[in-house]
Amino acid sequence: MVILHIARLRGDLTNGVNVVVPKHVSEQSAYARVGLVNISDAVICDPFLLPYCGSKNFPDDLPAPFDRPDIVVFHEVNNFEYVRLYKNLLSRHIPYVIVPHGENTRGALRKKFWKKKIAYILFFNRFIRKAKALQCLSSGEYEETRTSDKKIIIPNGMDLHERRDRPAKHDGMRLLYIGRLDWTHKGLDILIEAVSKTDVPGIELDIFGPDYAGRRAVVTEMIEKHGCADKIHMHDPVFGEDKVAEYACCDLFIQTSRFEGLPLGLLEAMSYGVPVIATEGTNLTKEIEKYDAGFTARTDAESVKEAIEIAFGEKDDWERKGDNARTLVETEFSWKNIAKEAVEKYKELTDE
Repeated sequence: MVILHIARLRGDLTNGVNVVVPKHVSEQSAYARVGLVNISDAVICDPFLLPYCGSKNFPDDLPAPFDRPDIVVFHEVNNFEYVRLYKNLLSRHIPYVIVPHGENTRGALRKKFWKKKIAYILFFNRFIRKAKALQCLSSGEYEETRTSDKKIIIPNGMDLHERRDRPAKHDGMRLLYIGRLDWTHKGLDILIEAVSKTDVPGIELDIFGPDYAGRRAVVTEMIEKHGCADKIHMHDPVFGEDKVAEYACCDLFIQTSRFEGLPLGLLEAMSYGVPVIATEGTNLTKEIEKYDAGFTARTDAESVKEAIEIAFGEKDDWERKGDNARTLVETEFSWKNIAKEAVEKYKELTDE
């Protein structure tokens, strides 16, 4: 089978799409002929990268066999370049699927609602309608995606990392968030309010993320508004071994997103054996509850506050829940299994 992935990737590793697309490509290559067209200028996933010469003669100007792939996989929806590309595919009777990466959930579509509504009516609805399927990353995203009835579930994967020693027992509670500072999407306003209201003694929250479009200043202002600068500390982005060190010295990873496809931050934390606190908006609460890998909450400040307090009262269970978190990742999100499943489902779609 010949699979062609199309994405707009850059070197920003704080954006999960830039991280997972090359992994989907490389892992699927064990089961099929796989190539990647990156419509930005970044050189990513080099062994599989194909030249992109624009939409005019696409995909005819790609090297064989990718000029006539069995199926094309578009990553994300809201890209006007894709509108030109999918029309070329239709004229050549080449099927495609779309991986929205959370862009088509109800919560995501409410953001900049009227601008998106017009764009979807004019450009993206037909793009979605003509796809063989939308590839959702979780059961939660599947349920929250209403733009198409043709949906499949193929999640992102996560490598299982070496379990790090847990922090020494102490009286307080250290929470960790690593990710973008998009406060509406990631629910940082919910998180800050919840931490400000809790009476857990010695609680600390460390937030690591890149400053983009003035978002750091907005988050800092929220912290000051709630009077909890003594509890919540802002940091620059963290990568590599420095990030691993943060996982090793936190008690729990916390993410309070309003909407997600499948949040890599939570998966990565669990892969190191860190128990988590997550809201329903992360689309991972069912799995967390199934494996008893942490604590879950509704997507509001009061429920998150309660989850933090419940977690603090169950400190003796943190290590066991951390072990369960690694089991969750190993069982549900192995890259090898996910890649094999993806190729099998693509074959089913092309046989219809």
